[in-house]
Amino acid sequence: MPDSLRFVIADDESHIRNLLEIMVSSIGYEVVGLAEDGKQALQMYTDLQPDVLLLDINMPNMSGVDVLHEVITMNPSAIVIMLTSLNSLDIVRQCLGGGAKQYILKDNSIDNMRTILEEAILKNITAELL
Repeated sequence: MPDSLRFVIADDESHIRNLLEIMVSSIGYEVVGLAEDGKQALQMYTDLQPDVLLLDINMPNMSGVDVLHEVITMNPSAIVIMLTSLNSLDIVRQCLGGGAKQYILKDNSIDNMRTILEEAILKNITAELL
């Protein structure tokens, strides 16, 4: 798995951002930006052009779903992984149908979150190489 991937993490809860930053760094990836709202997430994505955007669904100033739409419009092959505490099939379908590559429920253990993240990245990096 590539070890040079660059991430932007967007979540309105600082403890979640910090936890995700630690998790992503522990895998060996680089966190290049931490956003606390949707507008900041979109701006960081545009400015920093990360390989992966970890994006909370419920955020102030712009929802994660709206950010997802804007990012996919700019870059249809973007790797966006949604984060949510909502276990709603409709929201999950909306995100995956809107271009998200995966979603992670926040109530997963850190080990499960890491596994889901690594599998999503491996699947999408492999798909780009084929």
